[in-house]
Amino acid sequence: MEEKTIFSREENTEALFQKILSDPWSCERLQDTFSNDLSDEDIKDPLSPEKFAEMLLSSYNNRDLSALLMGICRSTVFDLMRNSSIIPYRLNADGKENPLIMTDENGILLPEHRKMVSDKKYKHFLEVYNDINETGIADDIYFARAYRYKHSYRENGTDVKQDVVDRAYGVLLVCPFSDTLESKKSEAQAYADIWDIMSSLEKSIPGAFVFYGQGALIKDGKRYDEMAVLIPDHIFSKNLKRTVKKAKAILYGRK
Repeated sequence: MEEKTIFSREENTEALFQKILSDPWSCERLQDTFSNDLSDEDIKDPLSPEKFAEMLLSSYNNRDLSALLMGICRSTVFDLMRNSSIIPYRLNADGKENPLIMTDENGILLPEHRKMVSDKKYKHFLEVYNDINETGIADDIYFARAYRYKHSYRENGTDVKQDVVDRAYGVLLVCPFSDTLESKKSEAQAYADIWDIMSSLEKSIPGAFVFYGQGALIKDGKRYDEMAVLIPDHIFSKNLKRTVKKAKAILYGRK
């Protein structure tokens, strides 16, 4: 029987998985996220018994762990890792712009987003932007909106949808990394390469949204991987400037 997985199977995961298994903090986070998703009483539109049985047996035949997990906890394997803050979210996953950048390189709010943002949030961003601009280069800082996500089945028990877990506005830092597509690395291998940076960000700034895209940034005619870190305003409102500077130090201190 031909195996058919819902999502393409991630390749060359060994190095990434070994890093996770070697880090007790990551293992604990992963177990907590799985347990919370499994016991979520707010899940809407649960699968019918017939669809659940179909999903369970199909997952077995296709050796598709993510298909099984979506049926029991509304998350794929990589969703669980992302929502445990141990690997980054994929930039613009499923063809949806995420994060949504709302300012230009000079910190000016783009016209199409002016009605979406309160004056208070934007002024708070400008304070940070201007402070960074006085002490260094601020062309990697934007005001943005982003969300966390996972995947689940639609009511028909077959099609897959993206579920928004949490939304936030805040300061977005964008940082280039070496182009891993050029070296033909898989997504899992790219995540293994930036493991120390990702781990440091999430442990030092819990609540930050971290995104990563292979070959996602074009700068001066050259392609780079891109890491984007959103510092949510509602979580770090009292220490936003200090938190942004801490994130920049982690991102650029790698070199």
